[in-house]
Amino acid sequence: MVSVRSLNHNTLDRLVDVIDTSASSTLNTDNSESLNLQNFREALASWDVGSLKQQVIKRFEDYLSGNIDYLNLSLLGLKTLPDAILRIPQLEIISLSDNCLKAFPKVLASCRCLEVLNLAGNYFKWIPDYLGNLEHLTRLDISDNPLDCDQLPQSLWEIPKLKLNLQQEKHYVPARFKAFSPEFAQKWSLFEKENGSGFFKTWFLIVSSILWTDRMQQQRPYFSQRLKFWLNSMIKHRRLRQRYFECTEESISTCHDRILFSMFEMECKYLEEEISQGTLSKAEIYSSIERMYHFHCLQEKALQYLNLIHIQNGHKETTEEESIETVLDFISSSHNTFSMPVDTQQIVMFYPSVSKATEQSIQEAVKSIEDEKEKNKPKILIDYIQEKPFWRIFLYPKNKDFIDHQLAVFDQRMELLDARRNECNDDEYINSVNNITEERRRTESAIYIMLTSQFFDVTLKDNVSQI
Repeated sequence: MVSVRSLNHNTLDRLVDVIDTSASSTLNTDNSESLNLQNFREALASWDVGSLKQQVIKRFEDYLSGNIDYLNLSLLGLKTLPDAILRIPQLEIISLSDNCLKAFPKVLASCRCLEVLNLAGNYFKWIPDYLGNLEHLTRLDISDNPLDCDQLPQSLWEIPKLKLNLQQEKHYVPARFKAFSPEFAQKWSLFEKENGSGFFKTWFLIVSSILWTDRMQQQRPYFSQRLKFWLNSMIKHRRLRQRYFECTEESISTCHDRILFSMFEMECKYLEEEISQGTLSKAEIYSSIERMYHFHCLQEKALQYLNLIHIQNGHKETTEEESIETVLDFISSSHNTFSMPVDTQQIVMFYPSVSKATEQSIQEAVKSIEDEKEKNKPKILIDYIQEKPFWRIFLYPKNKDFIDHQLAVFDQRMELLDARRNECNDDEYINSVNNITEERRRTESAIYIMLTSQFFDVTLKDNVSQI
């Protein structure tokens, strides 16, 4: 899948001193004109956002161009937010968390479509009455602000579907985790010191906000359960946490559908970790591998079909949005009869019209995968997993003595080569090292193919090199 790099590369609770801007910052733009790609650069010119300007630009441009369906301005150290920069009437989801804001932008009153507003981790001392006019607001997070909660405007309580987070903790992120896993929340202060934790934190905050939108109402229980399960699984296994941290890095600054797709990826990471731990039965391992294989193949078929459509239409390359939507369409279609890592019936596509999939293309892809698997089963599954790191982690402890014995000869050859280092020139030495390394790689690959075929109770003599 196409990946999107993170724009939130820190694990700090708050960037208080990143930007030193004037509280009187203004923008030279027509306040009656809605913000768009054309006038955004002009508007930004007189808003001093210091060293994080490129992040601000990228986030606004991604939103205004339609690449993402929410505006994420979290963790930018913002001290001011001029009205003109948020003159976006169609805005539905915005996160302003973990900044240094003190004054509410009045223009929020005109964002009548707003559904989710995250203001946590700022310096707001009061809430304006006009927020009560945002009748579509379903989620308002004002935790970790120096508020007098007794002075909140009555109008807030009159918004019919509003869920209000008033938790006044110094660190509001653990409170968010606590809603799904109290034990994970308790350990977050340790986990957040690990590499990549900031990606996961940002991903989690976005996902938990999206789950409270009206469009996710039916799917909310399912994905909430999965979030709880993943958090609890991460507590005991550092390696699984690292897998999740790396996985979420690719999706946190993109659209709802890419984030939804990341849940499939996270489920695959969990299945891989379960297998590598060696605690599953043979039947469970086989089932897990098959589900991951289905997921992988359907992605490939969707992207192959999309590329074919573009070639036929004379287009040079596919867009990221088309790739995401077409893959999700293949996966969530009723014609997808495969067991998958995540319940495909829970998928809500925000941009289905972008997909290039057709019923016929999906049916043909599913049949092609079924026919190929039936013809080559279980060899096709063996080929799929035998080079994967998680599978080798699973096999090695069970076959340690055999594997070490078979590969010891290459260590001995390397030691002899090093002992004769002065007898050969640099080119000869490098060539010898490369040859030994390549022979070792081929032998190791053959060993794992053999062990994998034994695990599946088949003999693949044609594909096993002499060891």
